[in-house]
Amino acid sequence: MKNNRTINLVADVIAPLAIVTVTVALFFVFQPEEPGTLFWTNMVYVSFLEILLLAYIVRLPAHGSTVALKWMCVIYSVVYISISLIWLLLFSLVLSRWCPIKLYFAVITVLTVLWILACTLSLKVDSINETSIATLSDNRRQTDRINNHADMLMQQFRLMVTAHPELGVASQPVTALCRGLSTLSPAVMADPTAAKRVNNICSELDDKLSEPASDTLARSLKDFAERSLITLNQLKKSVRK
Repeated sequence: MKNNRTINLVADVIAPLAIVTVTVALFFVFQPEEPGTLFWTNMVYVSFLEILLLAYIVRLPAHGSTVALKWMCVIYSVVYISISLIWLLLFSLVLSRWCPIKLYFAVITVLTVLWILACTLSLKVDSINETSIATLSDNRRQTDRINNHADMLMQQFRLMVTAHPELGVASQPVTALCRGLSTLSPAVMADPTAAKRVNNICSELDDKLSEPASDTLARSLKDFAERSLITLNQLKKSVRK
């Protein structure tokens, strides 16, 4: 455990700091006699790019984001760092003789803004996808719960009919209703209003099946199942439109 902490400290803190420190030291070693704005800017900008790259290497694997988001951010950052370094070298070694330093700063600013914009959009899209996945998963769980509940109610009703044949008059509509509930799709449960009505149907059917068997219950079950079946079919049709 202690060895792991030591390794993590070296890999996550000491090594990155050493790399950035060596880079800055090299700039000072090769510092011209009269360092200008371009020299200091290059030193700061290269250090920033190194810190950015090292931050991705050290922190990204442990980040709780999706794999797709990680890859998108890595690609954007690698492209940004590569283009920035190419531009830095091109301007410092060639273009600085003829072009004003304002052009150098302008290109760096544009590249940085584009990189931030791309990463921000990726984060937004990933957040939307995660929300959608969570919503679909929740709808699936609700649907499975209704499906299982309907199967249980169907078994309960069959046992009641076996023990009390007078309930047989409600057999067809109750069976059709339970089958409709057991084959319900997540699309229906995605609508809060529809989900509430479906839950109410299940709850009311459960309550009725808990009542003592009688001719009155048989007629009540039959009427309730027929009305609920119409409502359920309407909900399914409204989702398909």
